[in-house]
Amino acid sequence: GKDAKIDVLMNNAGVMAIPDRRLTKDGYEKTFQTNHLGHFALTSTLLPYLSPDARIINVSSMGYLFASKGLDVDNLNGEK
Repeated sequence: GKDAKIDVLMNNAGVMAIPDRRLTKDGYEKTFQTNHLGHFALTSTLLPYLSPDARIINVSSMGYLFASKGLDVDNLNGEK
């Protein structure tokens, strides 16, 4: 009904192995926006609809193993 709340939100979208650096219309690197900013934006939008004891699950893959240096927080948009 109208007052129903979401008990579980599972963020399970992602892209990987894009052959070259591509920016979205928002100016972010496509992989970063899809895999991280997209989950954040959806979760933020749905926060008012989550039940007080809701669980938010962010699913990832083993793709991180391809990043030999790990997450470069000084280069999240892949410009360097």
